Amino acid sequence: MLGDYEIEIAAVLGVFCFWWLIIYDRDPRRVFTFEDSMIYLKQMIQSALKSFPVFWAIAFLLAYVIVEA
Repeated sequence: MLGDYEIEIAAVLGVFCFWWLIIYDRDPRRVFTFEDSMIYLKQMIQSALKSFPVFWAIAFLLAYVIVEA
């Protein structure tokens, strides 16, 4: 459907959506700056490395749902 880069695009979309849901879930009324998002991204990557298989399973599952929808 998306050509040769289907898996890569799905992974990026899935990780971004998962990351955004984590940020937005903190406090939806607060306006997040770029610095805030980089701090949350760093924290998410650190926690993802601790629970590496679970994180990537969720990211790929979410990406698969997005691409197939």
